[in-house]
Amino acid sequence: MKLFITNGKKNTILWLCLNVLRWVGYLVPDELTAFQKANLSVMLVAVTNCSLDIMVISLIAVCRCRIKLLQLTLGNLFQDIDVDGMRLLSDDDNRKVAERLRACIIKHQAILESGLQIRTCFSYSILAQFTVSIVILCVAAYQVGELESDNKFRVLFMIAYLCSMAMQVFMLCYHGNCLSEESVEIADTLYELPWYVCSLSIRKSLLLMMVRSRRPIELTAGGFATLSLGCFMSIIKVSYSFFTVLQQVEE
Repeated sequence: MKLFITNGKKNTILWLCLNVLRWVGYLVPDELTAFQKANLSVMLVAVTNCSLDIMVISLIAVCRCRIKLLQLTLGNLFQDIDVDGMRLLSDDDNRKVAERLRACIIKHQAILESGLQIRTCFSYSILAQFTVSIVILCVAAYQVGELESDNKFRVLFMIAYLCSMAMQVFMLCYHGNCLSEESVEIADTLYELPWYVCSLSIRKSLLLMMVRSRRPIELTAGGFATLSLGCFMSIIKVSYSFFTVLQQVEE
């Protein structure tokens, strides 16, 4: 199926997407057996799944970097200004601080919107991944217990697979937990500033920003669970509970 390029880059990208399967067919030789093609398909699915996880983690890492940069900018809010705790700032100094603070507020609002967009776009996909991971962890642990000790390669393969699935869930929970904690630290950075020498309007702006920073940026799995280290422990506990149920049914 071909698509004529009539609207620039958008139609070009769409044409590439529609023909990607045909190009993959050219790359796969006909001499491959069904087993080899099945392995290739599984490999492509695994690469796609890993790429999605890397993309989500990378977006969270970018959001965390923006928070760190905002904290550094807030730390330099009174740069080149003579701060004396015994007297208030002059009108010119208050004007400089107000302009810098306004830029920081805009950056903070952009960070909050970025966190909201990440949660909106990937919330349900993370929920599906966590649900599947619970089942896989349970079944993989059960298979490890049922394998014979003579087949060492099979046992090591299943243990490595079990650890990789646990690490996949842990990375999402870890970065989500770090994002929540670092977003709250903005309020601490604001409190360490010499706000007591500023004008009343600047104090109010700093207070509002501190109050908003006390609400952390939380990424959720479909709104049911927040990505945190506690969520990871809950997933491990649920998987272990299912594992014990399977063992009791087997007995």
